[in-house]
Amino acid sequence: MSLRAVCFRDRLPHFLLPLALLTAAAAPVLAASEKAQTATQSAIPAWPLVAIVSIGDQRVTVWSAEGQVTKSPVSTGMSGHRTPTGVFSVIGKERYHESNLYSNAPMPFMQRITWSGVALHAGHLPGYPASHGCIRMPASFAEKLYGITKTGMRVIVTERDTSPFAFTHPGMPVPTFVRQSQVASLVAPSRIPASFLVPTAAAASSPGRMQLGGPADGADRLLNPMERGKIEQALVKSALLESQADTEALLQVAATRSAEARAAVQARRAEEAFVAALRAGRDKARDALVNPSLADDDRSRLELAHVTLDAALTAANERFAEAQKHDGDADAAAFAAVAEAKTAMAERDALEEAAKLAQRATEPVSVFISRRERKLYVRQGYEPIMEADVEIADQQDPLGTHVFTAVGASEDGSALQWLAVSLPDGVQRDDVKPRLGKPVTATTAVERTTPPMPVTATNALARVKIADDVREKISAKTWIGASLIISDYRLSDETGKYTDFIVQTRSTGE
Repeated sequence: MSLRAVCFRDRLPHFLLPLALLTAAAAPVLAASEKAQTATQSAIPAWPLVAIVSIGDQRVTVWSAEGQVTKSPVSTGMSGHRTPTGVFSVIGKERYHESNLYSNAPMPFMQRITWSGVALHAGHLPGYPASHGCIRMPASFAEKLYGITKTGMRVIVTERDTSPFAFTHPGMPVPTFVRQSQVASLVAPSRIPASFLVPTAAAASSPGRMQLGGPADGADRLLNPMERGKIEQALVKSALLESQADTEALLQVAATRSAEARAAVQARRAEEAFVAALRAGRDKARDALVNPSLADDDRSRLELAHVTLDAALTAANERFAEAQKHDGDADAAAFAAVAEAKTAMAERDALEEAAKLAQRATEPVSVFISRRERKLYVRQGYEPIMEADVEIADQQDPLGTHVFTAVGASEDGSALQWLAVSLPDGVQRDDVKPRLGKPVTATTAVERTTPPMPVTATNALARVKIADDVREKISAKTWIGASLIISDYRLSDETGKYTDFIVQTRSTGE
């Protein structure tokens, strides 16, 4: 078939033929790309994920509850710009980013882990540490990793490689359940999305336990913290929408009443001015009548004017009295409408704040325990929500740094499955100068009668005592995705707005 015939068949002018041929040639490639993208999306591993970067091995490995997900060589920070080690998380993602510190250097598929500039991104890998602190990855791997991660993924950077392991311990947080009726009874069931009412756990078989699960028609059952958070969020959103509509209507009423009050004031003032004019005219006529030299015709006209003006003044005074009353009523109505609108605005603002809290309640909770500070901190949705003192047995002995992540739940939902990572970079003792020159809290030397316990995740958890009321508050928010970090170190100065807990065991450049 000739080119002219092809153009005639497809109704294309000659100058568009090359474009048509290119598009036809690219179609299989585009289809393959879309197919690959679909396959990648369907192959996204179960959340949560944990990425472990080994500086010694120049390698990053990503893990899930099911085991190793993927791994790749990396290039970390060179001497003088060494990559900080410790516990981080992804706090921002950009498909293409340019460095703010190093001459707009390209950082494709950037995943930031500190606000001071450390990130995972695609870059050159010479086979040894060569970056200014970032973690470079091959372009294809960086793109793949970008596609399977999300903000909040835990990133652990260590000197030597380590692997997560399944962890159980009676001291780990246990989720608290509440009855659906305690939450859902606050609003009509129709306002709650049906997906929130579908049971996700099998019935509990243990005697004496409250029943988990139930029929899908919304019968009373126990809700885990995430389900509770979602229902509370739905309730608050519903109430907020109603409040916003009510507030808007009341503001309109207040505006109308205020306009009516202003019109009533103008009407009263107009009547008042008319009364004053009539009174002045009547008084002028009355004063003129006392003149004895008035002609009879003039006197007759003045007497008629006086009588007429006096009658008009009486009627005007009645209208003025009505205008005064209307003005007072309109002013009171406007004041009441404005007050009601202000109350509604305050309620709306309170619900907007409650909506933020409800949104936060659907995010995984994070707990950090510092041996050096003897403190426990809790963050949710990247916001601090609680801190408390903790007791640590054998305070002078190191705990190490351990990260626990809830990756699943038992069949009946009564317990969580935890993945633990113990950082192999050694431990911080009290005689070691702390980072950033922070003062060390003095500890009283204790004569030991037994050797110190080995630094393990189990021993670290066993030595920490948390008050019962604090543990209850944590349990009420703990579900899949929650994390617990125990460390000898303080909280890093990098921890702040829009971050999870950041614990640095070595700062940049050290």
